[in-house]
Amino acid sequence: MRIKADNAREAAQICVRLESARAEARILAARIAAHPSVVRVLFFGSAATGRRFRLDSDLDLAVEGGDILSHLALTEASEFSVDVVDIPALPDALRDGIESECEVLYEKR
Repeated sequence: MRIKADNAREAAQICVRLESARAEARILAARIAAHPSVVRVLFFGSAATGRRFRLDSDLDLAVEGGDILSHLALTEASEFSVDVVDIPALPDALRDGIESECEVLYEKR
C-alpha cells in the first residue's frame, strides 16, 4: 500500500508541476515576443504534450526572429531549465517534428 500511496503522491506532484511549467512557458513566450523582430514562439517537448513529463523536465521553446542569446537571457530567472532553439537554424526534419506537435504561444499577424 505504501508504494501505491507514493505513486499517487508523485502523480499529484507531477500534475501540479506540469501546470506550473505550462504557465511559465506562456510567461516566457510573452517576454520573448515583446521583441519586435520575433515572428513565432513555439512550445514543444514533454511539458507541452504532457507525455513523459517528470518533476525534473525542462521547458522547450522554439523561436523565429530576434537574437537567440537575448531570448536565452530572458529565461535565466525561470525556476525551470529552459532550452531555446532558433527555428530557422534547425534541420528540416527536426523543425517539422516540432511544428507537428507544438503549441503556438505567439505568432505575429
